[in-house]
Amino acid sequence: MARTSDPWLGIYAGAVSLLLVGAAPMAESAASLMPSCPFRTVTGLPCPTCGATHAVVALSRLNWGSALAANPLVTIGALALILGGLAAATAALLGRPLQEPRWGPASRWSALLLVLLNWVWVLAHCVSPRFPFSTAG
Repeated sequence: MARTSDPWLGIYAGAVSLLLVGAAPMAESAASLMPSCPFRTVTGLPCPTCGATHAVVALSRLNWGSALAANPLVTIGALALILGGLAAATAALLGRPLQEPRWGPASRWSALLLVLLNWVWVLAHCVSPRFPFSTAG
């Protein structure tokens, strides 16, 4: 992995992470502004990112189970984004160089496989348009 000597990148990543955590209480009201999924509207099937809004709202409530049920990959990705940003900021403030990831063919294929497996999960578990939340009771 290559190293970068610009500490501002790490500080920026940490600031974004803190902003996301600070914005968590507004997630539910922001979610109501999201448009419906165009892929699902046309095909009737959920797309690989269907459930992402539900996952983020559940994370904002610290409801880990609902977040993972809605979309496991988005849940893990959101947590990795926040924790990675905080780790990058810590490294920058301690004067340690940041590691830049290298994406080789194996990493790219693994990422594609994760997206496809996540889509299989979403297809298998998304049985109603309101999944996993219900407004009744």
